[in-house]
Amino acid sequence: MNEISSRLKEVREALGMNQTQFGARLGIGNTAICKAEIGENNVSERVILDVCRVFSISEDWLRTGNGEMEKDNTIIKNPLILEMADTYELDELDIAYIEIYVTLPPAIRKVVKNHLTQAVSLDKLTVKDLEEAYQPAKE
Repeated sequence: MNEISSRLKEVREALGMNQTQFGARLGIGNTAICKAEIGENNVSERVILDVCRVFSISEDWLRTGNGEMEKDNTIIKNPLILEMADTYELDELDIAYIEIYVTLPPAIRKVVKNHLTQAVSLDKLTVKDLEEAYQPAKE
């Protein structure tokens, strides 16, 4: 097993994922993950970049072992939040808000929801209104 293969396995284990879950998040099969981890196949450039992007892993650490594994010393361990972050292209601040919100006691979440509802007038908007208001800018 080469060094990058062992670091790939280290990332997966730090996330608490099996090879199937890890591969699914990267869009590749568990066999490819297995072969990459044992050094049977080289870890492709695409896999390196995807691991860094999807799991907020330091590219320098994954390639060389220098520095810390996690970007900004944060690693998201909740697979549901990881999936949501990837699906909705959430940045680190979005993820931090979600992680904080879901750990709040229900009474505090209710207060936060009330403030957000008032701030953006969600009670007056429909889903269609939101979709129209937040469409990406056309180039």
